[in-house]
Amino acid sequence: MRALVGACLATLVACGPTAPPPEPEAPRPVTVVELKEMDPVKPLLLTGSVESWKETDVSVEIAGRIEYIAESGTHLEGRWVEDGKVLAEGGVLARLNTNEYEISREQAAAAVDVAREQAATATVHLEKVLPASRDKAKANRDRAEAEYVRYRQAGEQRAVSEIDVIKAKADSDAMEANFAESLAAIDAKKSEIKALNANHEKAKQALEQAEFDLSRCRLYAPFTGAVSEVYIEAGGYAQRGQAVAHLVMMDPIKVDLAVSRDTLSKLRVGDAVLLYVPGREKPQPGRVYEKGTVADRNTRTFRVSIFTANSYSATKYPEDDARAGMLRIKGVMILQSGTIDPYVGVFYAEEKRVLRKDGEGYFVWADPRYTQADSLPDGAVLHLRKFRVTPGDRRGSYQGIYLIRELKDIGELKPGAMMAVDVPDTDKDELKVVVTRPQWLLRPGQLVEALLGGEAPAPGLYIPVDAIATDGSIFVADDGKARRVKARVGGQIGGLARVEGEGLSPGALVITDYVHFLEDGEPVRVLRRRKIGK
Repeated sequence: MRALVGACLATLVACGPTAPPPEPEAPRPVTVVELKEMDPVKPLLLTGSVESWKETDVSVEIAGRIEYIAESGTHLEGRWVEDGKVLAEGGVLARLNTNEYEISREQAAAAVDVAREQAATATVHLEKVLPASRDKAKANRDRAEAEYVRYRQAGEQRAVSEIDVIKAKADSDAMEANFAESLAAIDAKKSEIKALNANHEKAKQALEQAEFDLSRCRLYAPFTGAVSEVYIEAGGYAQRGQAVAHLVMMDPIKVDLAVSRDTLSKLRVGDAVLLYVPGREKPQPGRVYEKGTVADRNTRTFRVSIFTANSYSATKYPEDDARAGMLRIKGVMILQSGTIDPYVGVFYAEEKRVLRKDGEGYFVWADPRYTQADSLPDGAVLHLRKFRVTPGDRRGSYQGIYLIRELKDIGELKPGAMMAVDVPDTDKDELKVVVTRPQWLLRPGQLVEALLGGEAPAPGLYIPVDAIATDGSIFVADDGKARRVKARVGGQIGGLARVEGEGLSPGALVITDYVHFLEDGEPVRVLRRRKIGK
């Protein structure tokens, strides 16, 4: 019976309710960022405006008629004169008619010759003629005085009459007066020579002024730059001191940025800056030149000026580009006829830059495939051929810039054809050339982007710095679990760090919170996706 009861109790215990299993751990809600290739520079770039370093209106120093003035956009080298010596010739900005000033110089030179001759003649008279007259007058005076003394003594002894004594006295006084006149003549001649020498110096100064005025008929660029505006055309008359053109210094050049107070406080004069110019892969280096002291009242930002070099060059082609080894020209001239008397219906070409001559006669270089209606972009390749032409005798000025010559016969050329300018002399009959026009890298008014720092971070995979654990680990949300990844951390910029490592590829979801508490394999649930840089 006891055994049965024990068996029943054992059965009841075995058949009774069991302990509940432990509940599964709840996934941790996390925030993630999706890994993708990015260039961290772009979000940090500031847009700036290119401004000229220096600019000025250039004025003529003398009045005259303008014979030539540079075109707007012309690049000119600056003139440098030190201690009266020209160290750099410089480019001619404008040229005035010299006829009036050449005549003035000739007149001034003639006046110098006359004044010099007058002074020389008076000097000879003073040194050779007047001393002889003075010595003669002195001798006559001494003789008359001695004669008077003899007559006076004889008169006292009653040897001569009183009338003879009086006459001797009169002769002595006359000779004394004559001697005084000779001395006065010498003094007068000295004064005259002094005045003549003064006139000579004045005439020389007038000649120097005339030569100075003549030299000012050529107006040179005061510094290296580009002509941005022309105020008077060839043929116009400019008054002394009148501005004729506006010159802008293009190298160096500056970029003005507007920054916040916090950014300004971190900058120092001389700090390195990288400038990103549209169309150019490599950034342009610059330096902080000036920091604004007063904020703009409307934007509450401060101005920062960046100093950088500027370049004036033509397009550079890679070695594998056929244009890299081609001859380069800057432009073309359209074959067209004149519309103003006396050139109505007359075809013409620029005599010095387009019209050429060889053993067979005159010719121009032209590409028959192009006409006036075709565009000719920078980098266009021209297949030039020699086209024979017959020039006439008539010449003229085109806008005061080009010397044009009529073409009595244009041969096989068609009106509107593009004739090449400034082709070097060659024995070939056909040439391939590329049209490349030099341009400034930076121009005033242009917008560029700037990175405040001397080194640009490399593109790659970037994550927020706060997504990296203290031991350098990174957690990736993978299949509902946090997977630990040991990453290599590169450079940092703007709160972002560049990372590399196995399992880190575009598309991976990197956890950005709880990174110091997460464990490898811990369940997670993506609650929010975070955008980098926001």
